[in-house]
Amino acid sequence: MIDRNKVLSIVKLKGPVLPMEVAKEVGSDTIFTGAVLSELLDKKLIKISSAKIGGSPVYYAEGQEERLHRLYNYLNEKDRRAYDLLKQQKIINDSEADPLLRVALRSIKDFAKALEVNMDGEKIIFWKWYLLSGADAERIIREKLGIRQAEPEERKTEEPKESKKEPEQRKAQREERKEEKKETLPEKKEEQKKLEKEDTDEGGHELLADVKKVFREKGIEVLETAVIRKNSDIEMTIKVPSQVGRLTYFCKIRNKKKSNDKDLSSVYVDGQVKKLPVLYVTTGELTKKALEKLENEFKMISVLYLKNGN
Repeated sequence: MIDRNKVLSIVKLKGPVLPMEVAKEVGSDTIFTGAVLSELLDKKLIKISSAKIGGSPVYYAEGQEERLHRLYNYLNEKDRRAYDLLKQQKIINDSEADPLLRVALRSIKDFAKALEVNMDGEKIIFWKWYLLSGADAERIIREKLGIRQAEPEERKTEEPKESKKEPEQRKAQREERKEEKKETLPEKKEEQKKLEKEDTDEGGHELLADVKKVFREKGIEVLETAVIRKNSDIEMTIKVPSQVGRLTYFCKIRNKKKSNDKDLSSVYVDGQVKKLPVLYVTTGELTKKALEKLENEFKMISVLYLKNGN
């Protein structure tokens, strides 16, 4: 019987450690030691790495994150390059990274932490070096986005209290303003109801309807659908018929006159993360540079032009 407290003490003292290293310390085999480590992990007493050494993750305790650098030599070349760049820059804007770097940042989960920032309704993803503090990350992201730090509000000076008896003219003005508010309030409510009705109306999804029609004609089965922006940006998981059976694809649908190489780079990364080939559906055309990248770099992406269904 393995002493769980002893295993926990070894991890806290020597972590990050491999299961075989812990097994040697407690004088047991790797299977039983692994079971105890899994139990401690379930109870959130220890942590486990995403990167592996010889097919095995390492276990470590809270506060030992800095020691995870022992995993560096076991990363592949592209992941090491991403590690080095993120360690140097501390924060990387996902949209500014090239496709290979974006894939690598998603692979080194122990060292790259994703942060989502909403700016003017647009979601921006940043990658943070895992040892960087939240305050420093916020400061650097603000600098990258050109956002000034909020300045503390000035103390409001108290205005001298007016006499209990207001002039009759001021009272009359206040009464008039109240009446104006009462009159305009119902109008605003009606406008709000109208907007809500238009926004929640099930109709008006022309892009989605057109795509489903084409897919039915081509025998493509839709498994999942996510409308990112109505009539503009849709994501799907689909099954496409082929000579070797039905293949699962990640599908990106864009209502855009010109899709550029950055659009393809983005969907390429999505496909890499999901480990699926990609079908890019567009109502417009691809730029010359996008076509070149499609032929040379993004060979796993197939393109369907929605207008003519080719």
